Amino acid sequence: MSRPFRIALTFSPDTIEEWRPYHYAAHRFAQSKPDWQMIRVRGFHSLTWDDAIAQAPDAIMGTLQVEDPIPVVNTSKTRVLIVNASVADHPYRRFMIDGIEAGRRATHHLISRNLASYVYFGWSDVGYSEEHRLGFEDAINKAGLNSIAQSIDMLKLDTHESLPDGPFLNDLPKPCGIVCVNDGLAVRIIELCLNHGLSVPEDVAVMGLDEDPTQSVRSQVPLSSVARDLFGQCLAASEYLDKWLRDEPVPESPMLYPPGEVIERQSTLIFGVDDPLVRQALTIINTPQSNLATVEHLLDLMQCDVSRRQLEKRFRKALGHTPYQAIQRARVAFAQKLLRSTNQSIDDIAYHIGLPSSVHISRLFKSHTGMTPTAYRKQFANGSGFEM
Repeated sequence: MSRPFRIALTFSPDTIEEWRPYHYAAHRFAQSKPDWQMIRVRGFHSLTWDDAIAQAPDAIMGTLQVEDPIPVVNTSKTRVLIVNASVADHPYRRFMIDGIEAGRRATHHLISRNLASYVYFGWSDVGYSEEHRLGFEDAINKAGLNSIAQSIDMLKLDTHESLPDGPFLNDLPKPCGIVCVNDGLAVRIIELCLNHGLSVPEDVAVMGLDEDPTQSVRSQVPLSSVARDLFGQCLAASEYLDKWLRDEPVPESPMLYPPGEVIERQSTLIFGVDDPLVRQALTIINTPQSNLATVEHLLDLMQCDVSRRQLEKRFRKALGHTPYQAIQRARVAFAQKLLRSTNQSIDDIAYHIGLPSSVHISRLFKSHTGMTPTAYRKQFANGSGFEM
C-alpha cells in the first residue's frame, strides 16, 4: 500500500453550528478511505492555517474569512480546497454553495408574493454577498421588475451601524420585499422595521439566506430563509479532493454545490394584493398540499359564495391574470422544487401537482421554463446525488 494522504482541516466559521457539519462530513468520508490520515494538532482536528501549513500535508480543506489574511501555501506540495465563499480573491481551488442560485431562489420566493418593490442588502467586500446580489438581480431582470427593485451596498450607507435608516424604509413602496445577504442581517432589518413602526411581513417581507439557527432564533418574527446542506456539500468536496489527490480528472474550479430550498416562516407570509378574496385564493394556490386541479377545486377550498367568473374578474383587476394562470405557475414552481430536491419520477411529480401524466407536466413545464423537466433536473443535482 502506498503512503497515506495526510489531510489537514482548517474550518473556522463564526459559529460552532456551521463548523460541525463540515467536520463530521470530512471525517465520515475519511472513514471510507483507508489511506486518508486526518492530522491532529494539540488534540484538535480543525487547525489554524498556520498549524496546517506547518504540517506540510498533502491537502488542506477549509474556509477563509474576510477578516483573515490570505494564507501562503506551497501548492506544488500541498493541494488546497476552500469550501466557503466569504473571500472572492484567493489563488486556491473552490468547492462552494452556489450563491447566485441561492440569491435567485430567495428572490423568486418574494416575487411570487406580487409585492410593490424589492431590495437587496449586502456588502460589496464579501464574496458570497456579491453572488447573492447577482442572483437577486438576475431574478429581477428575468421577471421584468427592474423599475421597482434596487441593490444596496451596506458599506456605502452613511448611517448608524451602516444600516438603512427609518426614512429610507418608510419611503419604500409597500408591501416591500427585502432579501438580505444572510440571516444575521435579516434579523437586524426586521428589528429596524419594527422599531420604525413597520409591520413584518404586512409592510415589509424579509428573506434571509443560509438558514443559520444561531441567528434566526433571535428574530422577533420567525424568519424565512434559503437552506444549505453543509454536510452534503463537504462530502461532495471530500470526494472531489480525493479524486484530485489521486490525479484523476476533476472539473475546473470553482465547483458549485446547489443550495437548499426556501424554508418559509412568518416573515414572508404575505401576498401583495388589496383584495382579500384574491389573497385567500393565492394562499391556497401556493400551498403545495392543496394539489389543485381546477379553478372549481379552488372555489371549493375557499368555501365562499363567489362564481368562477367573479373570481376571474377580481384576479384580473388585482393581478392582471386569471386564477388558472396562477395555479399553473404554482404547479411549475412546486415541480421545480421536487425536481431539484427529490428523485421522484416525472410521473409521480405530475401526480403531486395535480396533472395526469408526464406528457402533461412536460408540456406545461416547457411552456413556462423553455425546457423539459428532465433537462431542468440535470441542472440541479440534489444533495445526495451531486455528481462531478
